[in-house]
Formats: sequence, structure tokens, C-alpha cells
Amino acid sequence: LLKGIDDSDVTVRRVVLRVMESVVSENSSGVTHYFLKALKDEDPVVRQYAAMALGKLDLDDENDEEYDEVIDELFDLLDDRNLRIRAGALYALGKIDSSDPD
Repeated sequence: LLKGIDDSDVTVRRVVLRVMESVVSENSSGVTHYFLKALKDEDPVVRQYAAMALGKLDLDDENDEEYDEVIDELFDLLDDRNLRIRAGALYALGKIDSSDPD
């Protein structure tokens, strides 16, 4: 499934990211970098699904490097001209913030 993220066919990338976004959970590990990579995709739907998936992960702010990278990338998406991408990033940031007990 993860190989599909790099597929040249945008439809395959969309389907893979949509499936991953719908099955990813707080307990998923080792997938953050795939979603971060997908945030750079040329297709806005792929970027939206990747942003939303990041919001479902249980990111540990103790792991500063990964947590900071995700937050920075999501904040960058808030300036995207596509409303769906901004909405996906805002959703993810809200989920990440609400999962932080502090």
C-alpha cells in the first residue's frame, strides 16, 4: 500500500492516501514520514488526505524533531490557495492540539 504513495498515477495516490487516512489511528507508528512526503504532492486532494491523516496520529511532543516538523508543515499549508488543503491542515492542527493534555 505504501508504495502507492509514489505512483505516477494521481488516482492511485489519492486512493492510497484516502485509505491510509481512514485506517490510521493514534497507535499507528512509522508512517509519519509518508504523510509528510505526501504533503508535498502536486495534487491538492493527496495533500488534503495527508494533512488529515497527520491529525489522527498520536504525535509525541517529547519527540521534538518529528512533532515540530509536522506542526511546521501543517502551518505552512494554512497559506495554501486551495481551501480544502487549508481545511485539512486546520483539522489536523486541531486534532493534534486537542490530544495534548497540557
